Amino acid sequence: MANLSNTKTLVVACNTASTTYDSNMDKFFKKKYPNLNIITMIDESSEGIVNLATANSNDKKNIHIALLATPATINSNAYQSKIKEMVKSNNQNLKLYTYSPQQWVKNIENGADIKVTEEVIANDMEIFKNQMGEDFTKIEVAGLFCTHYPFYKNEIKNFFIKNGNQNIKILTQGNIFSDKIYRDIKANIDNYKYNKRKPQVPQECVREIDINSDITGLLTKYIQQPSQPIPY
Repeated sequence: MANLSNTKTLVVACNTASTTYDSNMDKFFKKKYPNLNIITMIDESSEGIVNLATANSNDKKNIHIALLATPATINSNAYQSKIKEMVKSNNQNLKLYTYSPQQWVKNIENGADIKVTEEVIANDMEIFKNQMGEDFTKIEVAGLFCTHYPFYKNEIKNFFIKNGNQNIKILTQGNIFSDKIYRDIKANIDNYKYNKRKPQVPQECVREIDINSDITGLLTKYIQQPSQPIPY
């Protein structure tokens, strides 16, 4: 953060972190770095999911949204509040279901075996489906509001389809924020003067760094912990 004064756009690229970015933090950054544009996940994602649900709704008046995120994000109530605010301003009716899978992030980061992955997703989505009841087939859009969850996008969409919801849309956040950052840079490109970055370590040291990533590896042992739904 030492060069933050030279930074033009800062993206809080984590849902959990975005939920803790409050008005006091915003005032601090704007006072200390008046030229810094800060983008968090909440507003853009909430607008995106409401718009997609509306577009996918039969009557545009009544919308049904499923939101999957980490327990910290769900417990913050940040998305629920923002989505309800937007729906109210649109004079719409909303049914919003939230769920916090307990194992997904851990499994993704540890590269869980595909059979383990499929079993956990099926188990968690079955719990979520039971929570929604007959509204399961009415969900217009499921928002994967954790940066990890797009790894399971196809499995989640297939579960909805196999269980009677043929029109489900799955919303991830990558495009939302790449487009937002692009628009921000394009709108301010004349005012942005990017200094050439200086290497922090000699090039020969960089070549010697050994990066170990096992995102596609296998877990040899696994004990399933069923998720508990957090009612909204």
